Amino acid sequence: MTISLETGRLLLQAPDLEDAVDVMVLANNPRVTAMLASMPFPYRFSDALAWIRFARASHAGRSRRGFGIYLKARRPEFIGSCGVGPFGADSEPHLGYWIGEPHWGRGYAQEAARAVLTHSFAALALPAIHSGARPDNPASRAILQKLGFRHRGAGSVYSTARRRIEIVDLFRLDAVEWK
Repeated sequence: MTISLETGRLLLQAPDLEDAVDVMVLANNPRVTAMLASMPFPYRFSDALAWIRFARASHAGRSRRGFGIYLKARRPEFIGSCGVGPFGADSEPHLGYWIGEPHWGRGYAQEAARAVLTHSFAALALPAIHSGARPDNPASRAILQKLGFRHRGAGSVYSTARRRIEIVDLFRLDAVEWK
């Protein structure tokens, strides 16, 4: 069963294979991939297809990790991704998101993340959700802080796009604080 979430401007749903070109075009940007741990650069059509298949499969389980973010329109326009799922060796639930550069600065990531967090806390009964932001990504740090995440220190993560270990600021949002 797939889940769809809706906000004032956005529709969040499992992406379609028809969106693969749009995913590839937006994700094949070093300014996007450099801020994400697991997104490669260059980002190829095969990467987009693999992510779409993974995202669609996640809707069959409890992770609900793979929401495509779409602008509401007659034909919704893919602009990014947001979801909560396990990440890293600890397998704790992490919020992750990205927005294609042409859509930056309009509040879409925060709007999508708010919807995904509300859904995740309610449907999955998670006690807390974690996230991270690179120190050189002040926009993402601001989003997390506006959503109520609290800074919990620093860690490191391997950046697929940068092909090296990078420092990341760690954040946590408790379900009690979200309510």
